[in-house]
Amino acid sequence: MSAPGAPIPFLRSERALVRALWVIGLIPVVYILTHALLVSRNVAYWDELDTALLLLLRLDSDPSWSEVIANLFAVGNEHRTFTSRLLFATSYWTTGTINFAIIGAIGNLFICALCGLLIATAGTPVRRLRMGVLLAFLIFQLEHYENFQWSGASIDHFQVVLLAGSSVIGLSRGTRGGFLAGMLFALLATFTLAHGLVAWVVGAITLGVGLSSYEKLILSAGINQQNFLGTGNALGFSVNTSRLNRSIGLSFTDPYFTADGISRSFDLYTRRFNASALN
Repeated sequence: MSAPGAPIPFLRSERALVRALWVIGLIPVVYILTHALLVSRNVAYWDELDTALLLLLRLDSDPSWSEVIANLFAVGNEHRTFTSRLLFATSYWTTGTINFAIIGAIGNLFICALCGLLIATAGTPVRRLRMGVLLAFLIFQLEHYENFQWSGASIDHFQVVLLAGSSVIGLSRGTRGGFLAGMLFALLATFTLAHGLVAWVVGAITLGVGLSSYEKLILSAGINQQNFLGTGNALGFSVNTSRLNRSIGLSFTDPYFTADGISRSFDLYTRRFNASALN
């Protein structure tokens, strides 16, 4: 029997488990970041010769503002790395040079910021802890070896993941501010790497969860493709299901059905109501 005022045994073991999970989660993070710091060098590698250094030469030639903007948005290696180039240009305008070791550190901070954002929005403290441990081991793998140690990779690859993730989180808030933030982050992700286009695909897929005193758990999902297969037509599909109702809808719109710009739309749907569930 425990003495008065003594910690309850199961609470004591739960706290020990929480501390152990924190230590387990921090080990891979500390290892990766320490290793990345030790191998960091202020050296331009292959891709930086075509991106950062070439951009510096163009900025140093006293270009007009229109030429600066054109250089920032130019396509390079099938990507428009506007956000990274803007970071390079800002470093050049403020310090007169680019320190690739610092650029690499900023790139690594991008993935740390995304992990922090996901943990902060995970919900309860227990879910945040689980999310933190999961993310710690996700970044501890060989696929990220190049990104952590090479500034040319981290500044693009980690940044686009942060922007796309922030876009999805913003859209999931369901508020006007979250929607505007999600659109802004999706736009920035698009102009970081071509991979950033996934933010628009995910944003077009809406998922919803609701609760009702009668219908209990309500689930909804939908997708709306405005340029289906490049035809210019819009195709939408939605599903809603609960204890009482289940509906499926399909919509199709041809925005230019006639030469005068008259559109034509079709909507197909089915709905089932389960009256017996009211009993």
